[in-house]
Amino acid sequence: MALIKILVHFILCMGFVFDKIGGYSGQINLICFVFQAYIVYRRNLDAIIYNTSVFYASIFYETFSLWIYLIIGIHLIAGSALSLTTVLLIFLAGIGISCSAILY
Repeated sequence: MALIKILVHFILCMGFVFDKIGGYSGQINLICFVFQAYIVYRRNLDAIIYNTSVFYASIFYETFSLWIYLIIGIHLIAGSALSLTTVLLIFLAGIGISCSAILY
């Protein structure tokens, strides 16, 4: 899983370096969404829990970043503008989804 997490960061960095005009940002976010979904799935399936608070924090972080990759990728591909209320709703929904992933 660590290699996949490194791959996600590498894809984001290379997307930033080689796509200066941001033409493929939405597709890059959706590719990162797929890899991050695999990370979250494997972590929920195969986790050996030594400290529950660290496990919950990592699940919260990874689920929230999964949500952000998906929503921002869709918005970039669709070309729709993000207002302040839309961003606030996205963050609140992400927090709710991340908390439900912890409680599940």
